[in-house]
Amino acid sequence: MISAKEKQSRTALSIQVLPDGFCVFKPSLDDRIDRVFLGQQEDLLLWLSQQSPTDAAIKLIYSGPATLVPKELFSAADASDYLQFHIEDWAHTAFTELKNFGLFVIFAYNQKLETALKQAHNSIMVTHSAHELLKRALVSPNKENPRLVSIFHPKHIELVYHKGPNLLVYNQFATDGDLDASYYLQLALRASKQPESATDVICYENGSKWGAASFKHVKEWASDAQYITEVYPFH
Repeated sequence: MISAKEKQSRTALSIQVLPDGFCVFKPSLDDRIDRVFLGQQEDLLLWLSQQSPTDAAIKLIYSGPATLVPKELFSAADASDYLQFHIEDWAHTAFTELKNFGLFVIFAYNQKLETALKQAHNSIMVTHSAHELLKRALVSPNKENPRLVSIFHPKHIELVYHKGPNLLVYNQFATDGDLDASYYLQLALRASKQPESATDVICYENGSKWGAASFKHVKEWASDAQYITEVYPFH
């Protein structure tokens, strides 16, 4: 008989779509998360075909261009218009709903990739790192201090500034140096008009080139900031 833990390990397979490849998060029976980087779509499909069982459900996480739209302003028929100047020719538009917070996340996705995955896998859930980040951040306890939560992606930073369930700022910024992340985090603070000293700062590492060096600059103005490097936390 398959244990609950073993059953979960067979079904919880997350794939993050990166600008230059894929990162697969595969839970193991000893509660570790194995992280596998694959460069091309063909490499990903081959790797998946070698796994057992091959019918495990997949959570496909995009982390590219995205925007948030309040529910009262959202129209499914016009969803593609929100990103028309920010996506590649191959991309299509998808959206997810954060029902408890009245928000839609609109993002670019690769329809050909999903078609190829569906040929070998029974179930595919498509989401975006913004959805996963917001879903977890906004349900945190409504403490006195607001929180600035960021993810250092390979070529950009993604950040959420919130106080309990109230979202103050969400944005993505391209990064190309060790000062960039610190600059954009401070920019988010200024936009929110909240004092730096009253904000809890959390930085998640997700395979960025500048993460460790960037965090040293963050610590210069946020001495209690946390830098979490174990694994991208929203798989």
